[in-house]
Amino acid sequence: FPSHDTTDLDALLDRTYGSPGYKFRLKTLRVMMGSLRKGNAGMIFGRPECGKSTLLASEGSYLASQLDCPYLHINNEEQSDSIKIGYIQAALGKTIEEINQNRKKAMDDFLAITKGNIRLMKDKPAITWQEIEEVCAKLNPGIIVIDSADGCRG
Repeated sequence: FPSHDTTDLDALLDRTYGSPGYKFRLKTLRVMMGSLRKGNAGMIFGRPECGKSTLLASEGSYLASQLDCPYLHINNEEQSDSIKIGYIQAALGKTIEEINQNRKKAMDDFLAITKGNIRLMKDKPAITWQEIEEVCAKLNPGIIVIDSADGCRG
């Protein structure tokens, strides 16, 4: 198999940081984790109702705006409609009351900001890894979020 073991620092840095990655919205994530690049994986852990989905919506709406391909959120935990509203609020930086004042403009602005990239696989509490692979083969997403990996089977 091909080896990437090298002592050539230029080659290592070029392969790792040679192309710009996707940046996080939160400064702390940008500083601590750097940019998100192909092949990166991360996990967010937390107790129920502590803001994990809100964090995903905030960062995800920002990341989706940088992509030229789908951002896939596989929802196997909460109601998909509330998650999508969270993405809309995060992208626009608006409250529900502000969004309700002009729903059409809010949706148009959301789609413009995120380039229509956010795809939400809805309400599938017992999804299998095979189903995830099938969706990924169809969409070819740039970023994949799985809301609760321990809810995946197979």
